[in-house]
Amino acid sequence: MTRTEIVPKRVKIAALVIFSSYLTGNVAIGAEEMVLTLPDAINIALEQNIGLQRTAVQVDLDKNSLKSAKGDKKPNLVLTGSENISLDATGNDSIWEDEGDWSDSLRATLSSSVSLYDGGGIEASIREAEAALMAAQNDYDRDRQALLLNTVTRFLEIIVREKQVEIREEELANQAEELERIRLNFRNGIRVRTEVLRQEALMAQSKGRLIESKRIFETSMYILKDILKIPADISIRCSDPANTLNVVEDVNLPNMSMSLASLDQRLDLEAQRNRLVSAKESVEVAKSGGRISVSASASLSTNYSHSGKGGAFAERLVRTEPNASAGISFNLPIFDRDRTETNIIRSQLIMRREELIYDNLEQIARTDLYQSFLNFESAKAQLETAVEQLASAEEALKAELARYE
Repeated sequence: MTRTEIVPKRVKIAALVIFSSYLTGNVAIGAEEMVLTLPDAINIALEQNIGLQRTAVQVDLDKNSLKSAKGDKKPNLVLTGSENISLDATGNDSIWEDEGDWSDSLRATLSSSVSLYDGGGIEASIREAEAALMAAQNDYDRDRQALLLNTVTRFLEIIVREKQVEIREEELANQAEELERIRLNFRNGIRVRTEVLRQEALMAQSKGRLIESKRIFETSMYILKDILKIPADISIRCSDPANTLNVVEDVNLPNMSMSLASLDQRLDLEAQRNRLVSAKESVEVAKSGGRISVSASASLSTNYSHSGKGGAFAERLVRTEPNASAGISFNLPIFDRDRTETNIIRSQLIMRREELIYDNLEQIARTDLYQSFLNFESAKAQLETAVEQLASAEEALKAELARYE
C-alpha cells in the first residue's frame, strides 16, 4: 500500500539526531527536547507505529499466501541428474589385491506434472487466500484509522493535562499566598488559630491535586511516546494548536439514521466478513480431500553407462538412450483414517467461530455508535458551558479592572 503522508524533513532530522545521540550516549537524559505539532505527531505515528507495521507485515504475508495458492494451478518442471562411479573386483580377486574394473553411469531426467482436477481444492484455496488478503487489508485500514484517532486524542489530551497542571500550580500559589496573609493576621491578633489550620489543610489538598495532575500528565506523555515509538527518556513537548473555542457554533449534529445505514461499512465488520468467506472456502478445501483427483505427467530421461575403457558417450546419451513418457493418473480416496472427515469438522467449527465473532462485532459496532452520539452531545454541552464560563470570567475581569481604575 502506498502512503501519501511524509514526515517533514525537520522532524526526521530532529528525531534522527536525538535518537543517534541517545544510542551513542553522547547526550545526557533530558538534554534534548522534541517539540511536536499535531501534524508532526500524526506523520511520525504513521511512519513509526509498531502496531501499524505489524498489520502491514500481515498484508504482505497474505499476499504471499495468495501467490502460493495460485501457483498450485501451474505445471511444474523438474530437472534431476546423477552420476555414479564404482570399482568392481576382477574375478575372485579383491579390489584391495588388484586394480579392478572401473565403471560409471550418468542419468538425467526432465519431468513435468500438472493437476487437471483435484476436487475443487485448488480453486477453493485461491478464494480462501483472496478473502484472507482482503481481510488483512481491511484490518490495515482500520488500524490506520484507529491510530490517527488515538494519536490526535492523546496529543490533545496532553495539551489539556498540561493546562490542568498549570491551573493546579496557580491554585497552590494562591493558597500559599492566602496562607501567608492569614498567618500574618494571626500574629497580629486579627485571625484565630483554626483559620490558619484550615488554610494549611486546603493548601495540602492543593498539593495533592497538583501531584496527581502531574502524574496523569506524565502518563499521557508516556502513552504518546509509545504510539510514536519514542524512547521513554526522551523529552517531548506538544505544541498547543490554534484556539478552537470559537468553532462551537460550527459543530453540526450527526445524523443517526445515516450512521446506522452505513454501519455495515465499518472496516472491522468488512474484515470479519472476509474472514467468514475465507472460513467457508476452507470447508470446501477440506471436502476436496475426499473427492477424486486427476493429474497428468510427462518425462524425458537419458542414461549412459560404461565399464572399462572407451564408449560412445555422445551417441548413447543423445540419440539411442533417451526415452520419453507421458500419462494420466487418478486418485480416489476410499479410506483415509478419517482425515477428511476430521478436517471438514474442524473447518466447520472455525467457520462457526468466525460467525460468532461477526455477531459480536455487530453488537459492539451498534453500541459504539450510540455511545459516540452520547459522547458527542456531552462534549458539545461541555464546550458550550466552558465558552459561557470564559465569557463570564472575561466580563468579571473587565468589571474588576474598571473598579480598580
